[in-house]
Amino acid sequence: HRLIAQRVGAIGGYSGQQRYTVVWGCELGPLGKIHSSKSGNSKYVFHITPNPFNSTCRIVGNAALLDPLRKDSYSIGSEALVYDLVAQGATVIASSRNEEKLQQVKKNCGENESSCFIQILDMEQQDNYPELAEKIIKLYKKIDILLHVAGVSQRSSDEDISLETIRRIFEINFFGTVALTKAVLPYMKAQGYGHIAVTSSIVGKFGFPMRSAYSASKHALHGYFETLRAELHGKKISITIIIPGRVNTAISDNALTGKGKRWGKRDAGQAGGFPVEKTAKKILKSIRKKKKEVLVGGKDLIMVHLKRFFPGVFWKIVNRVSPT
Repeated sequence: HRLIAQRVGAIGGYSGQQRYTVVWGCELGPLGKIHSSKSGNSKYVFHITPNPFNSTCRIVGNAALLDPLRKDSYSIGSEALVYDLVAQGATVIASSRNEEKLQQVKKNCGENESSCFIQILDMEQQDNYPELAEKIIKLYKKIDILLHVAGVSQRSSDEDISLETIRRIFEINFFGTVALTKAVLPYMKAQGYGHIAVTSSIVGKFGFPMRSAYSASKHALHGYFETLRAELHGKKISITIIIPGRVNTAISDNALTGKGKRWGKRDAGQAGGFPVEKTAKKILKSIRKKKKEVLVGGKDLIMVHLKRFFPGVFWKIVNRVSPT
């Protein structure tokens, strides 16, 4: 299968061992081997091996590898995913606006460098996405997994955030993700399988201070991809929504203020967040198991369960948690 992602897995295969391609924000690479058997009615039955991210897998991932807004910073969380994938044999196509940082990630793959490819991609400039998807198909023949990891957060009250900044957050977090999905999905339908993994947030499950636009953009992802999953029922195309809590990445450093400027600080909660290496492993495990949703994080995930089962307790607690 082929996976294309912003923020990564593999599925299926042919008899024997075939290579799969995963596109990551936009990087393809061999992720795993897939085996199949032919039934009496001449249809192939696909089986996921213990390591679906082998050399037959092509994964495409997007701009979460590196910060989509700045050329001097990047998220190590996305890097960890690339390194794990190529180590398991996958072909990864990583994408970002920052070619220099992408080249560094490729170099850091060491002996697996040949399994990592890079593609310049801007989540705010979506007109070339169809051509980009066509280019990847011509080069790698398929996309097994599309992994969406790109995104930008917010550090501003709703009173202080401009409409322009709100629109920019939606452009990156929602419209860019949807546009890339729509560019890739026809090829997954044509090949008869695929997996789309999209990164949301725990504030895609509830509202939180200083996150009005960010939370709304993540809620929108849930609505879109849950609907898409229902419409794709029976088509062998899986969708996994990744719901991270506070992970120790640069997401707060690169968050936008109300005027659209960089926040430039690592929040205390972020600094003490879930380790990126564990985050990457849990994400890949969820894709391998074709989970519909996966919560990734530490104690802060309790807020999701409180909101669902004990909303009264949730509302008493939520305003006591520091938003920075």
